[in-house]
Amino acid sequence: MLTFQQLNAFRAIMLSGTVTEAARQLHISQPAVSRLLAQLEASLGFSLFERHKSRLLATREARAFMAEVDKAFIGLDRLEQAAAGIREHRGEQLVISALPAFSLSLLPQVIARFCRRFEGVSIGLVTHRSADVQARTRATQSDIGFADAMPSEQGLDHIPWVFDCVCLLPENHPLASRNTIAPGDLHGQPLIQLEPHLDPSGRVQHLLAEAGARPLTRIHTSLVASQAGLVAAGAGLALVDPFTAEAARPLGLVSRPFAPAVPFRVDVLFPAFQPRSRLASAFLDETLAWIRERGIVMAGQGSSGPKISTGK
Repeated sequence: MLTFQQLNAFRAIMLSGTVTEAARQLHISQPAVSRLLAQLEASLGFSLFERHKSRLLATREARAFMAEVDKAFIGLDRLEQAAAGIREHRGEQLVISALPAFSLSLLPQVIARFCRRFEGVSIGLVTHRSADVQARTRATQSDIGFADAMPSEQGLDHIPWVFDCVCLLPENHPLASRNTIAPGDLHGQPLIQLEPHLDPSGRVQHLLAEAGARPLTRIHTSLVASQAGLVAAGAGLALVDPFTAEAARPLGLVSRPFAPAVPFRVDVLFPAFQPRSRLASAFLDETLAWIRERGIVMAGQGSSGPKISTGK
């Protein structure tokens, strides 16, 4: 039976012209090359070389066989190129589904970095309400999803993340001098809030009522990104997730911690019952790196930075 080692030795002799040079190229001894050649000739049933003084002369059969061997090695080269393409993710696509709070703040930053790192990858980012993010990910229409924390469903692996909301305000606002904003500080302040049925609106209302604080709430919106835009336009203050606050910095806005805590919960989703793709895992790692670099901390884990589980 023919072996790759025998064919490789034969090809090296044909290309170099001597057993000595073939042995050097293959990093094996000359006797080992001669032994592989003898084994190949025995398997083929014909001679490949004639010995003339100190030289090897390829037979007619050897030249004909070499043409076929080259075809096989070209096939191996193509396999190596294909493996390199898979390893480097060339031509692959990563589809991400996300709730608006992430697709408009955190993910554009991470995707830009990710594309610089993986030049051959194409990205699909689709924005949906959380129930649709769950459905798309469960149906494997998305490789990774970011959704509001919802009841767990079959067909999904999820990693829960919790961060504390911050108070977003113009950098020249009087409250910007505070280290921490409390519910009472919002009394009489124009506060842009999410619609009452959206999280974390209920928690905010509870804390304000508990503190006896009555902000001036004239504007409600369904998008956190709209809250940031309205704050930048001078319409008031807002309690937002830390990623929206980070994205709003170029608008001349700053954020301050808010206490008691108002949690911002999100689940990172993957299709269940199948191995997580290397590309999706790499994107999750890139997301975590971006979060850590900006000092955004997972709730309850202190100032040392987020020690965020990546699940599997």
